[in-house]
Amino acid sequence: MVDLPEALLLAEQMNKEISGKTVVNVTLKDYSHKTMFINLSPKEFEQQIKNKKILSTFAKGKWIFSRFETEKILAIAPEMGGDILFHKNETTIPEKYHLIFEFDDETFLTLKYSGFLLMRFATQEELDETRYPGKIGPTPLDSEFTFKKFAIMLDQSNRMIKSTLLDHGQVPGLSNFYLNDAFFKSRIHPKKKANTLSNEEKKDLYNSIKETLKEAIKLKGRKERKDLYGVAGKFSRMIDSKCKGKLCPNCETLIEKLSVAGSNNFICPKCQKLD
Repeated sequence: MVDLPEALLLAEQMNKEISGKTVVNVTLKDYSHKTMFINLSPKEFEQQIKNKKILSTFAKGKWIFSRFETEKILAIAPEMGGDILFHKNETTIPEKYHLIFEFDDETFLTLKYSGFLLMRFATQEELDETRYPGKIGPTPLDSEFTFKKFAIMLDQSNRMIKSTLLDHGQVPGLSNFYLNDAFFKSRIHPKKKANTLSNEEKKDLYNSIKETLKEAIKLKGRKERKDLYGVAGKFSRMIDSKCKGKLCPNCETLIEKLSVAGSNNFICPKCQKLD
């Protein structure tokens, strides 16, 4: 999955490499409406982007946005992961990809996704009106994401803390991958009800989320993902599947695996008590 750290890194690199370039050709390859969700037909998509200039690229949440001179925006979210790669010439273009852009300076951009891909080509107003991405609020790394707003959000939620924080409408760009470490650092059980956290627990969790994401950005994202040039990140989780049944580094209790809200978490039952 591409999360906030990876999306920010890719968008920064794309902004550097493709801003100001004109798309002379664009092709969707191995298109399937069951895995590639686009708001246009392949023919419409290619016709509307071809011969248009890209002005800039930025990220918000898990989405990467490229602004075109036509006031339309290409919004991409490779939800289950994949590779977005820049090529200085055609010699490095991979054999398998799902989307390729050729630019007027004879450079290329390819995209290969895993699982499924969400993609939109629309104006900002049209994007805001869609269910997803819709209007994306402050991410955990934005200045608007204050502790006060974070605390109010938790107080108003009767759901498990993990479910609350994985809600795209509440906290864009955050996934279970990074939350797992944030829960461990703050000693919060992922099944705990959001509105039962003490003020101190909220502060610890708030700081842990921001620290984890900043560390991931510093290390260029998780090691399972590549940047625009094919270089893997260096971020590894503090506790993951390899830690199951091993001793907690804080208290030497055995690390357990839990299934929470559709995905797995690894916790210390002593440090991260539910009650």
